[in-house]
Amino acid sequence: MRLLLFRQRNFRNLALEAYRPPPGLSALVGANAQGKTSLLEAVCMLLRLQSPRAAGLAEMIRFSGRELGVAGHWQGRKLRAATDGKRWKLAADGTDFGRRADYLAESG
Repeated sequence: MRLLLFRQRNFRNLALEAYRPPPGLSALVGANAQGKTSLLEAVCMLLRLQSPRAAGLAEMIRFSGRELGVAGHWQGRKLRAATDGKRWKLAADGTDFGRRADYLAESG
């Protein structure tokens, strides 16, 4: 399965709002500091609720933002995760989850 559509808000330096990978194998190509790694990190946040690069959530929120949000379609599920750096708002297929563990179990 592959990511069908991905959206983000206030994640690191990304100006990108939506990304739909083309069918088949995809590659992200661009100059340094253009957001390639940040896009992959945002997808990781959607699927794992953590970053492989950052120690804390607050450092991932874009400088001008108060919270970050990521959403996408993964393995037939519609996922949404948002945080202000302290609390999470999580949903899978329109069902809200109060606990991270419940969201991760459903989204996996």
